[in-house]
This record gives sequence, C-alpha cells and structure tokens, in this order.
Amino acid sequence: MMHYLVLFVIAFIASTVSIFIVLRLSQHFGLYDTVDARKVHTGNIPRLGGVGMFLGFLLSLIMFALDQSIDNTLGTGVWNLIGSCALIFIMGVCDDMKAWRARYKLFIQIAATLLVIVAGFTFHTISFPALGIHWNMGILRFPITFCWIIGVTNAVNLIDGIDGLAGSVSAMSALIFAFFFYQYGNTGGMVICLILAVSIGGFLVFNLPLPRAKIFMGDGGSQFLGYMLAVLPLMPNGKGGASISLPIAAAVLMIPIFDIFAALWR
Repeated sequence: MMHYLVLFVIAFIASTVSIFIVLRLSQHFGLYDTVDARKVHTGNIPRLGGVGMFLGFLLSLIMFALDQSIDNTLGTGVWNLIGSCALIFIMGVCDDMKAWRARYKLFIQIAATLLVIVAGFTFHTISFPALGIHWNMGILRFPITFCWIIGVTNAVNLIDGIDGLAGSVSAMSALIFAFFFYQYGNTGGMVICLILAVSIGGFLVFNLPLPRAKIFMGDGGSQFLGYMLAVLPLMPNGKGGASISLPIAAAVLMIPIFDIFAALWR
C-alpha cells in the first residue's frame, strides 16, 4: 500500500508544480488562449495546463511500470499505454500552439488507438445480467473498441468549455472506474485510475472557478483525458479480459457521450 501512496503523492506534486511553472512561463511568453465569439472567458488566461497534468501522470505511470514490487496486472501492455497517451498529448499541445486540421488529428487518434488495441485493450462482452443477456463480441470487439476510443476521446474534448467541468467530470469518472477495478481485483487498473485522478487534482487547484480559472487545460489536456477515459475500462486484468463492460463504461461517461450527441443534433 505504501508503494501506491508514494505514486499518488508524486503524481499530485509533479502535476501541481509543473502547472505552476507552465503558468509562469505562459505569462512570460504571452501564451494565452484566444478570446473570440466562441469563448466565454475574458482576459489573458494560459491554455497549457494539460502539460502539468500529463507530466504528473506520466512520471507516476513510468514508476509504476518499472517497480517490480507493485502488482502490475497489465504486463508489457502498460508501455503501449504510455506511448499512446504520449502521442495523443503531443498532438493536442501542437494543436494548442498552432491549429491542426481535423484529418491530421484523427490520424494520430487512430494510431494511438491501434497501439492499445494490439496490446489487448478491448471490450470482450456486453452483459445485462438482470435481463439474462450476455453477448461475446468475438471479432467484433475490435471495431467496437476502435469506435469507442475515438468517440470518447473527442466527446471529452467537446465538454471542455466551462471552468473546472472537464477536469471534475474526468476525475470523478476515473475514481468510479477505480472502484470497479477494486471490486474486480484488478489492482493495476485501480492504481492507474487513481494516478490519473490525482494528477487531475493538481490541475484543478488552478482551474476551478475560485473566483475564476487561472489556466485552461487546452487540447493537450482535453485530448489526453478523453483518450485515457476511453482506455481505462479496457485495461485487461490478470486473466486477459476487460474488467469493465461496455454498458457500465458508457454509464460512467454518460455526460460527455450525451453532450457529443447533443452537439451533433445542434
């Protein structure tokens, strides 16, 4: 247990300190979010808060992967996770600095998605025990998982419009996933969920509207969070299967999923 607590403390401190440094550098070099008709904020507010959040998560996740004394039920797949989320984050930060075309961002999302799918991060079944329904997806698990990751990644990106909203929703979702992993005995999945939630906590110190946000997460943060929330329920347990089923994962992420449908309807 002490090993896990060290990881959480490091994630929070690294996230908080990194965001503080990014905040000062952004103010020094004038790296502020644009103000236009589509934005609800006024004044000069930096938008690279996702950098600190990602660094806190990455540092603890690498320590988790390297520490042989920790129960890592993900095996070598954790390195695929590290590489893929780094790819998404870098793409998001580049988009923050200079807007990318949607097709280029989609290409990176596809590459990152395939990277975790080949490592075994997929849904396997759809179950509704109360109705006696249990469907083994078989080979269909690959296209279904692919669409899930791409869809959730962009859904979370879309809800990042109000101070503290995307961060709070993401932190709560990660904590709920951690609870399910705890119930299912997937220690590795639980620890990674908690590391993500703690890293987001370091960002929320600067992003909550008290009285207003000091920094935004930007696309680097929102793309990273969306991707991670899509992948978290797919993390395999010791037996190689996903611990959280598709209906439960969709219920946990109901807010961003409904929001993207509302956006498409509008």
